[in-house]
Order: sequence, then C-alpha cells, then structure tokens
Amino acid sequence: MVKNMVRARCALLLMVAATAHAAEELDALLGQLLAVPKLVLARGFTAHTLVAPGTFYDPFDLRSHAGAVWVSDDGKELGDKGGTIQSVDAKGKVTLEVGLGKLLPPVAMDFAPAAFGSAAGQIFTVAFARPDAAAGFIDPNVIQRVAPDTNEVSNACTLPPNRAGKAGGGGFFLRAGPDGTPFAGKIFITAASNQTVYSLTPDGKCAPFADIDITRFGYPTGIGFSADGQSLLIGTAQPATSDPAGPPKSGAGKILRLSATGSIDPTPFATGLDQPCAMDIAPAGFGSAAGRLLVADAGDFNSPVPMTQTVKRDGSVFVITAAGRPEVLASGFANPTGLAFLGSMLVVSDINGDFHVGQRELPDGYLIGIEAQ
Repeated sequence: MVKNMVRARCALLLMVAATAHAAEELDALLGQLLAVPKLVLARGFTAHTLVAPGTFYDPFDLRSHAGAVWVSDDGKELGDKGGTIQSVDAKGKVTLEVGLGKLLPPVAMDFAPAAFGSAAGQIFTVAFARPDAAAGFIDPNVIQRVAPDTNEVSNACTLPPNRAGKAGGGGFFLRAGPDGTPFAGKIFITAASNQTVYSLTPDGKCAPFADIDITRFGYPTGIGFSADGQSLLIGTAQPATSDPAGPPKSGAGKILRLSATGSIDPTPFATGLDQPCAMDIAPAGFGSAAGRLLVADAGDFNSPVPMTQTVKRDGSVFVITAAGRPEVLASGFANPTGLAFLGSMLVVSDINGDFHVGQRELPDGYLIGIEAQ
C-alpha cells in the first residue's frame, strides 16, 4: 500500500516536472522566435528597438505622416480582411488607425497628394486579393483607398494585365510622385509576377507604366525617387532559379532609373543588392549618409523556415554611394522591408518571418530606430 502511494506520488511529481520542463522549453522557443537580432551599425550611428515583437505581424511598409510613422501590417488571421494600419510616435507609442475587418491585407501604402482632389490625403494601399502566399503572388493585386478620418475603405482599381496580357500580381510597393517633379499627380506600383510598373491617376485608372525585362534586370520590388526628383527609382531582384517567386540571386539586385515617360536608363543607379525594398533620401544631419539614398534590402526574403527555427539574418539597410554601390548602414536584420524618417530618426520595419507563407503566424515583426551620433 505504502509502496503504491510512493509510486503514485513519484509519478505525479514526474508529470509536474515534465510539464514545467515543457513550459520552460516553450518559453525559450518563443523568446528565440520573438527576439530582436543584434545589429551591426556603421561608425557614427546607433540603433534601438522602437517597437518590440508582439505587436506587428508583417509591418511591411512605413510612411511619415503627422508626426508619426504609419505602418501597413498585412498579417493576422481574419479571413481576407486580416490587415491593419497603425501609427507609431518617436517614443514607440502605437495607435491603431485602421483596425481588423476593413482592409484586404495591405502590403505597402502611401498618402495621396493634392492632385488627387477629393481623395487627397487618403491612404492608398497595394493589397492581396487573397491572403495566402501563392495567391498573393499570382492573383492581380487590388489597390484600395482609405479615408483616415472615417476609416471608409473602397477599391480604387485592380491591376490590369500588362501589355503582354499577364496579370499584375506580386505587388511590392506603392508610392506617390513628389510634388514639383515630372512624376507629380500619379501613384506608382510595382508588380513582381508580371514584371510591370503601374501608374494610378486621379481618375482612378491603373495602367502599365513600364515593363521590366526580368532576364536583364529582374522583377520590380521597391520604389523611390532621386534626390533631384528627375528619376523614378525602381529596385529589382533577379531570380536565382527558373521560379520567379523563388529566392533572389545574391548581389544581382539593382536600382533602375526611369524617366517620366517610362523609359529605362540602361545604366542602373545602383548594383550589388539582393532584394531592394523601401528607399528614402537621408536628410541633412543624418551623419555621413546625409543626402544619400538609403535602401532596405531584405536579402533572401523568399526563404520560409519552420516555426521552430529563427529566420536567416541576412537583411541590411544600405547607403548608396556616388559610385552606385551599397555600403552597410546596419546589418543583421531578418527581412527589413520598410523605412521612413521620423524627424532625424530613421525607422526601419522588419517583418521577420513572413506571416503569409503559413508557417510563421506570429506577431514577430518589429521596428528599429537608427540615429546619427
């Protein structure tokens, strides 16, 4: 009898110990998956975590607006409306601007300029028509418009087939042309699946603007503008295999210069990248990078990993030199995709694991603030 009681008590203790051990393992795993990587900064710059993992799923894009950076987060499960837009101030305070249940998952976003009349100041997004990974690349992207004051959402257009009849999917970025430049009054969108840059005009029409030769340049990704406003800058990534949705070829990424008529300068603005995403011109006072183009490079963005493994830390933020070569401003990111300035601070968004591949359904995205010393 006593022996049976001892055996039962020992069994209970072993169960408790096993449960405690499992809990410790789970905590350790979550800590690993939700950890902010250690970054390596160029001399003269410092970095801090502005928003730690736990808030954002895939904070793909950032735009400066009204004293904050606005974030398009295309992750979180809620049917086809699993996306939000949030804003973050300089102290890392997060405010929900457009909540779940309203938006198709917004990949990138921008605010419409004055030329868009009644739509001026509204948010335009490039979004997944369906949230799963394959559909996000294959299905035509939907351009949505959001009234920030009422949160009313409507569809501006669906990207039409390009001149070769291929559907416009795999949308990466969307940017409004700067006022006072040849690109003013239009919004530009990149579609990777059919290698096309589109333009959206105030009348709500989306049309092909430029075709990118995937063999020569790769598929279009990021969008920016030159410091003088005379060139539309398009980032490209070269597929490493015959699968255009597969991993990019290391070092084969470029930044192209396009004119206001859509013609492509045969000499790239920059070379030596992997998968260039968001771009911005550094303002005066941003240390040695002032006046230079900055670009977030996601590295091998297309490599999903099992839930129990961390994402490869091959992402960087680069400064483009006068010779068109990338110099590291910060390295050690997982998948940095967005960047924007909040005053003198550069804010970088890292989606970490891609929610839509179906293996990383975690709020593991984060924001980093980088400042010149």
